[in-house]
Amino acid sequence: MNKIFVSRSSETSEAKKLIGPEQAPSEPKLSVKSKLYLVSHTSTEAIAAHVKRGSASPNHGGDSHIQNGYPEPMNDITREELNAKLEAIEVKMDARVQAVSAKIDSFLSAQVERDKAWEKISEARFDRIEKDVSSIKAESKKVAEDINGLKVTMAKYLGAAIVIGAVASAILGAAAKNLLGS
Repeated sequence: MNKIFVSRSSETSEAKKLIGPEQAPSEPKLSVKSKLYLVSHTSTEAIAAHVKRGSASPNHGGDSHIQNGYPEPMNDITREELNAKLEAIEVKMDARVQAVSAKIDSFLSAQVERDKAWEKISEARFDRIEKDVSSIKAESKKVAEDINGLKVTMAKYLGAAIVIGAVASAILGAAAKNLLGS
């Protein structure tokens, strides 16, 4: 599967070597299909050899050859241009970092405000619970006092009932003795 691959820069010279100078076309033109076929059926060794010869891509001669609508060659970039490009990227990244930092700061300040609001709500709830507990404690003391008062009152009434019962039984006993026994 080792196909013969020629780049545009050396198409004519390679063709003359393979076919002979009298049969080789002056400037062979390959269609896109043909170029893709050649690239897909070219062995990696042939592509490596082609790259070693100086072409950047096996289907065209790299930046040094401009034909058939291929892009213009890339110019060499100067140190100043590279530094300017890197500085522009750095400025953009610094702006992004600052934007993210500002977002984080605003998020954290919102969290602090939320925590303060929850703290106020919690304190209000605890204050209300403490008031409720103290009112329950006061009411339970009052109920306990009322129960003690009720006990005293019941003891008085029960004592009075016992005394009345004793007096009544003494009267009934005396009446029964007079009526029956005399």
